[in-house]
Amino acid sequence: MITEKMSGDAVKALATDPDKCERICVFRNTTISMLRERGPSAPLEKRLSHEWMESIRKEEMMNEDQLFSFGAFWLEPRSMARTRLRFGSEIYARGLDQRIKWLLDWVDGCVATYGAPFVLLS
Repeated sequence: MITEKMSGDAVKALATDPDKCERICVFRNTTISMLRERGPSAPLEKRLSHEWMESIRKEEMMNEDQLFSFGAFWLEPRSMARTRLRFGSEIYARGLDQRIKWLLDWVDGCVATYGAPFVLLS
């Protein structure tokens, strides 16, 4: 399905409905290996989330604007009764770790179902 030709609402409907979102089971082995080495089960200083946090801290020291610490999002932006949420950098980092974990769990399930040679390509 080509999403460039779909309306935003149609893309959102596909992305939020797990029954309509076709998941893949083929990945580059180098990408999955890197995520395993730098994912949430790695030592803290080797995690991708830790590296991201360190880069944000450096950026904030060099710049008065804090990129993520004051990130604000609106729930239901078209509504008159909007709710504003703020997320700190630590929440983004935890979310990154969680998403990597979910992806690696999915990859492990694909490997168990189809076998590594069919899932992890070189």
